[in-house]
Amino acid sequence: MNRPPPDQPRLSPRAAAQRDALLESLRPIVERRGQRRRLRRRAFGAALLLLALAGTWWFSRPTPQQASPPSRLAANTTPPAPISPPAPALTSPPATPPRVAIAIIKNDPSILARCTVRSGADVPIATDAELQAALIATGQRPGLIKTRGSVLLASQFKK
Repeated sequence: MNRPPPDQPRLSPRAAAQRDALLESLRPIVERRGQRRRLRRRAFGAALLLLALAGTWWFSRPTPQQASPPSRLAANTTPPAPISPPAPALTSPPATPPRVAIAIIKNDPSILARCTVRSGADVPIATDAELQAALIATGQRPGLIKTRGSVLLASQFKK
């Protein structure tokens, strides 16, 4: 049936016969498996189509009217009572004023004064030399580390 690749050893006649018999016995199983797979796919497609058709029918059908049975209509011979006209709408304003009042503020300078932040203390700006002298005076290491625009103190890191 199939020839082995050239790098594999050739089979004995008995082994080749067993291989061919095994392939022949597996062929119907493989063919049936393919047929079953195709049948499942077709059945799933048909079920999906039926489901779509049923959904279309269900949502497109008219809704039943709410009517009384004919026997009750024939038995009820008295005319219905007349409907009274609706009550007139209130035209006068309510007695109590509304709780919320909306007004437009034209100009109020005190709003800005209430929103500003006031600092509690003035911070003096020192040069690097003045900062190092102040660190030595407090007993800390006088090193400064500048990275990416920020300055760190050497005393913040362990020795």
